Amino acid sequence: HTEQQLGLVRARRVPRSSAEAGIRRIRATIGQRSRPERVPPACSHTESSQALAVLALALLAAAARRGPRLTRRMSFNREAISETHEVPALLVPAKRTSAYVKALRRHLVDVPRYRTVASVDDASQKKILLSRQLPRDDPASALPEEAAQFLRKALDEGEAQPTTHQITLAYDHFTAEEVLRKLLPASIPTPSAFEHVGHVAHLNLRPEHDPYKALIGEVLLDKVANVRTVVNKVGEIATEYRTYELEVLGGDPSTQVELREQDCVFRFDVRDVYWNSRLQSEHARLSATIPRDARVADCTCGVGPFSIPLSKRGVACYANDLNPKAIDFLRENARLNKCQLQISEPSCARSFLRSITDWRPTHCIYNLPATGIELLDVFRDFTGEAPIVHCYCFGKSRNDVDAMSDVHARCVKAVGASLPIPDKLLPSPAARDASQIAEQGFAVRWVRNVSPNKDMYCASFRAPSSRKRARTE
Repeated sequence: HTEQQLGLVRARRVPRSSAEAGIRRIRATIGQRSRPERVPPACSHTESSQALAVLALALLAAAARRGPRLTRRMSFNREAISETHEVPALLVPAKRTSAYVKALRRHLVDVPRYRTVASVDDASQKKILLSRQLPRDDPASALPEEAAQFLRKALDEGEAQPTTHQITLAYDHFTAEEVLRKLLPASIPTPSAFEHVGHVAHLNLRPEHDPYKALIGEVLLDKVANVRTVVNKVGEIATEYRTYELEVLGGDPSTQVELREQDCVFRFDVRDVYWNSRLQSEHARLSATIPRDARVADCTCGVGPFSIPLSKRGVACYANDLNPKAIDFLRENARLNKCQLQISEPSCARSFLRSITDWRPTHCIYNLPATGIELLDVFRDFTGEAPIVHCYCFGKSRNDVDAMSDVHARCVKAVGASLPIPDKLLPSPAARDASQIAEQGFAVRWVRNVSPNKDMYCASFRAPSSRKRARTE
């Protein structure tokens, strides 16, 4: 029975070190010096049960600490993926090789990890390999003027001789997208975009990719640097914490990551919190506009992409999120970065802001694009000083005027008061301009394109004061 259990351990790919630890515990329990996986027939049923119980506890503890590591399978023949190309080349004197490489450096063979100079039988000559995009019969005709003049002069004087060279591209020369294009049926679109979060590559695959999910995961594990886990989103974001179910396509099933952003360390589990690595530049842009003497209420803080860097810079921050796990990771991140950050117990952004009126925040950040504008109704009865608000939101892709007017109208409706009308839609890098406008006006800044019909924006404005709200009413 013990032998069968150990077979299951191997089948489930429990870490070898954990299995060996459990085996040592079995040996200590039943007092045997023989091979640990074999229990002698003389061993009683009670002793066998105790040994199995010890093994189970050891394995469960190890799984809780590390999680089982999956072994990659050779799901396709990598050696079969190759291509042979004939490229234009030049036979040149060996002593003049560096001069040709320098003059034609932008037009040499464009294959990663492939030498641009090849040896030939005659030691006094070398072969310079030119780009695959150049015509083999007359490569100079497709070169810029300066490079073309150099090559034609060398050919006319007989110093260089035109020729060709056969190159073979193996699996290692292709990108993940190129490999998948070869492996997937022509009718299946090649997945080319994914999010890289720590050691996790996060895909949003289509239903037609389902039969090939393991293959896609295998290729990404091979081809993408620093990726140890490939996951796929299952379904849409449906929880109030903006999290979603993930399936592991390959690699290490652990989804707890550690990464750096704005010179800060962030540690979290991608299953439990929302994180978007594509917003790294946006986090830095907005953070840079907030002065050091500000008091920032990070109303939907997540794991701290705004509050951690700001507080590390010396800005007073008070952070809140509805997701308890986000708050747990935020506390851990504050400890890792040695931040003096005030953290609220998990609560709604509305009740959080009302509870810190005496703290007198000067800036409020709403990093919740799906429902951030809806949370601005707190300013209908907010009794504190009017802070500057930075609220992220989604909108339909449309012309600049319509997009700007839509975001402005939704904010006006939420706060229940009139707000200054924006002049123009600002581009993504103009975060500092938007912050200056927000002092007395209203700025809408385009952040990024989310999908073909969906964009992300940031609205920046000063919240209406209680006097202004009274006049509006």
